[in-house]
Amino acid sequence: MELQLSGRVVPKARPRMARGKVPFLPKPYKLWKEDAIHQLQLQLPWAFRTIETASIEIEIFGQARGDLDNLAGAVLDALVQARVIHDDRVNCVPRLLITFTPGPESGANIKIMREILPNESLTSKTSTKKTTVANCRTKNNAQRPVDLCP
Repeated sequence: MELQLSGRVVPKARPRMARGKVPFLPKPYKLWKEDAIHQLQLQLPWAFRTIETASIEIEIFGQARGDLDNLAGAVLDALVQARVIHDDRVNCVPRLLITFTPGPESGANIKIMREILPNESLTSKTSTKKTTVANCRTKNNAQRPVDLCP
């Protein structure tokens, strides 16, 4: 599955603490994330089901601003909140490739490949094994990336 985000990717921000109040995220990051979630949801098929375990490749392009891990973290957070992927923990995203390409236009290209468990059939639409929220990938299961869309 391939998705795109247009516009400058805003690096993931650490929560800030107002004096005597609850933590909050900076407004530019919150606005970017809302827009990114909306962009992602518009690209999903009608009957899309959240991907439990996936390998992800993120290509971020545009002006060089921010740390690469914070840029990728922002994209991953948007993928989770748009319900494209279940979670961004290492159990759910065992392989992550992040690249940055400087250029005049800004955005991100995202490629998501569903991880197939050994007892799943490549032709079957449903799995006989249920994956729990707490365990997207078990330690001993050898997995291989398979593109979600033909």
